[in-house]
Amino acid sequence: PIDSPSHPVSPEPDINVSITPPAVVQVSQTIADLHILWHQELQKVKQTLTRISQLSSPDLLWRLREVLELLQIPDLYSPLLEGTKFASYSLAYGTIGLIWVEDSHQVTFYHLMKACQKLLARKDWTGLYLLRAEPLGKRTSKAYQIYRRIFAYDHYVHIQPDLESVQQLETYHRLLNAASGQELVVGRESPDVNTLQNLLREAQILDRCVLLKMLGLVSETGVDLSEEKGAQNTEKNDRDLTHSDDQSLVFSIQNQTEIPVNQIAKDYLLHLLITQQLMGLKVLIKQGCLQFPQLTEPQVEAIVESLCQAEQIYLLNPNDRKVEQLVSCRPLFHI
Repeated sequence: PIDSPSHPVSPEPDINVSITPPAVVQVSQTIADLHILWHQELQKVKQTLTRISQLSSPDLLWRLREVLELLQIPDLYSPLLEGTKFASYSLAYGTIGLIWVEDSHQVTFYHLMKACQKLLARKDWTGLYLLRAEPLGKRTSKAYQIYRRIFAYDHYVHIQPDLESVQQLETYHRLLNAASGQELVVGRESPDVNTLQNLLREAQILDRCVLLKMLGLVSETGVDLSEEKGAQNTEKNDRDLTHSDDQSLVFSIQNQTEIPVNQIAKDYLLHLLITQQLMGLKVLIKQGCLQFPQLTEPQVEAIVESLCQAEQIYLLNPNDRKVEQLVSCRPLFHI
């Protein structure tokens, strides 16, 4: 079963104090537990899922569909390419179609492009996304020529997924399976599927997924498919489709701005302290260094200091030796 990891807890200080327990502590505690569990599970996924191609196209599409259901995207249905061998590669929501294909065989890619051609001829779609990180093949191939004709238009978009996004989709897939099998433990709770989904929506953990951002599903920073970019049959920026390179039709998210590791570490340390309520300062810093080895100890110390300055966490005994100092997610009130 997937269980929330245990964390070292500093001993209670031998002073006459009480910590004011707000009514919302239990909710915040559960969300914090979920953040910590997500971080730990994501690290496990990163150790085993090191290439997008490790998952088949239908498996990738299925994991994305699970997340779309979590996000409660309206009018979601599949398959999009009904009656074809690519049914399991496709889905739609409203009048936007989405296809994920990573098959490297060019014959497969050709038949997929032909299926897309027929699909677009039958219905007026406001948008079509092709998700593909694999190369497109030779520019002289029939598959590539059809691809260029389709994705020359503004509201038909080819996005190159990034590995980090796929790892996040896989993390949710594993947590969802654990919840379905009643094997998931988040802090002191054992959430079922509905509860897990509610918690994840509240925690907004997947708002950091760059692929979901590019699709415009968790923020307003996605690829614009609106008709303001041009008429429905207007080619992208009047590009020269004969001489432009492959990348002219592709939105790559490999180089999109990622959330700085300092911010991720800051959120992690805050949620870790919420789960524990009280920790030794040195223990908290050590945990930060262990979870984020790319950061130095002074950098982690600076992150903790910034949390204190923002009054998100509190240093309880600043006049004591550093090894004896304690931090809490709530200020102390003497009786």
